[in-house]
Amino acid sequence: MENKLPVHQRPNRVHWATGRIHEVLDTALAGGIHLLELGATDTADALQEIASAQARLDGLKLHLLAHAETVDVAQETAATSTAAWLTQTTRLPGGEARKLVKTAQRLPSFEATATAAIAGRVDGAQAKVIIDAVDGLPAEVSSTDRARAEQHLIELAGEFDAVALKRLARHLHHVIDPDGADAALAKQLEKEEARAAAKTVLVMYDDGHGSTHGRFTIPSVHGAMLKVTLDALMSPKRPDPIAREVPAPAVDGD
Repeated sequence: MENKLPVHQRPNRVHWATGRIHEVLDTALAGGIHLLELGATDTADALQEIASAQARLDGLKLHLLAHAETVDVAQETAATSTAAWLTQTTRLPGGEARKLVKTAQRLPSFEATATAAIAGRVDGAQAKVIIDAVDGLPAEVSSTDRARAEQHLIELAGEFDAVALKRLARHLHHVIDPDGADAALAKQLEKEEARAAAKTVLVMYDDGHGSTHGRFTIPSVHGAMLKVTLDALMSPKRPDPIAREVPAPAVDGD
């Protein structure tokens, strides 16, 4: 957008701050980047502060994107959506823009994560992991346990990056409610077994030349049992193989 309002004329504090960021950087970097006087400690401090600032800006960006949906910034360029507008104006790839806007839309429902993001305690990628993980909990999980789960992941975000956090989040239900997680797993396995049983198919036919052919679809547990049986049939040297000889028919009078 052109003709941006000068920073000192911006009444909104967020709008003022986004402009001030550039003013401060322009002042600090005037004449180039001079780093010779920075020692190891100061360099480390600067890098950590940049990382924290980026995380806070990620959080602010998510809040602004959620608001962008409300005020319809897309109409500024006749874009079809906020994500399309974001791609046009920031050159962010379309897929990433859509994911970011989707996360932003869900953020207001996760107050603890939203607060942590603004404080720089979680970055944008970690915020998405937390939101996805808590949203992915079974419907029967209470709001209290959901809040505990969210807080648990926020604390873990202080130690683990988004990739590691996502792995840890796979066990979230078991961490906050072991009994409930075991019950949910039992239900899931029961449904899987029922679906497998419904799809069971066994077709066999003799080709008349000494061989039997067939095809089958059976539950995994039955497949394991069948494998043991077939292994015994195919390997007569194994202990206790299945009898391979067919008994001769009985003759009357014998």
